[in-house]
This record gives sequence, C-alpha cells and structure tokens, in this order.
Amino acid sequence: MLKNILNQLYKNKIEKIYVTGFIDIENGIAEFYPDYTTYYILIKGRYLKLESIEQYSKLKFELVDNISFDFSYEIEDEMYKAVSSVEELILTNSLLAGNNIVKIIFYNLDESKVTCLAMEIILENGQMIFFDPTYVCGICAGGEKQKSVWLNSCDNKIIVKELVIE
Repeated sequence: MLKNILNQLYKNKIEKIYVTGFIDIENGIAEFYPDYTTYYILIKGRYLKLESIEQYSKLKFELVDNISFDFSYEIEDEMYKAVSSVEELILTNSLLAGNNIVKIIFYNLDESKVTCLAMEIILENGQMIFFDPTYVCGICAGGEKQKSVWLNSCDNKIIVKELVIE
C-alpha cells in the first residue's frame, strides 16, 4: 500500500491543498470554520489525505479519489459543508514550477497502518513542508520552525525513514 501511495506522489506536482470545514451564516454574513484535522493535497487527479488520529498523536495518510466530510462533530441544518484552498498559505509560490515532490521523510513510520508521528515533504524548488498532527486543532503545516517545535516537544524516540526519488 505504501509503495502505491509513493509511486503516485513522486515527481508529481502539488496542485492544490484543501481543508474541509463548514460555513455558518448569521445575520447575512457567512463565516468559514476550518477543520484542520484533515488536509487534502491534490496531486495528478487524486488526493493525498492527511488525517490527525489517536487524539492528535499520529498522522494517517492515504490516497483517495474525493474529498469527504468526516467531521467528529455534527453540523446543524443552517450550516453548510465547505472546502477551502490553502496552498497559497503553505506553498512558497503556488503558481511557479518546482512544486513537484522529490523526497518524503517519515518520523516513526508504521507501514502496516500507514501512519507516522509526523511527515516532511520536500519539493523540487527546495521548500520543505512539515505536517505536525499534534497541533491543538489538528494538523499544523509549516516549515523548519514547525519541525523544530515538534522535535523539541517530542517525547518519543524518533526513527527517520527518508524516501528519495531516484
């Protein structure tokens, strides 16, 4: 399963990054409430779904064909499911070439469950995106600073598995 996921990702461009959530309209004003427990990264027509699991202690990842709305809470009738594109907040430059994945680094990878404690994606343009599932509201996507914060707060022995594109 892991090899299938990696084959779909390597050397392919990150096209979009989405978070799900809901919209609540009050007094004629719509407000988006993001759910950062799940990110969807669009790559070559499929989504890499990253999900914070086990009480925000692990990151589960899988390839899916569609975005789903698996909220851990119930939304009311006057609320609407929604997605928001966040690649402009995460990618250094979402319009230029160079957003192809060239390396993925897993921290304490469990191949049988397709989970890890954190994940780092290195892009062709040199940008590193670190996905930290221990963030208080789900997954925090950041760079070197987020990685440093995560490493400094990690109580576990870290086993790094680096997968490089040949």
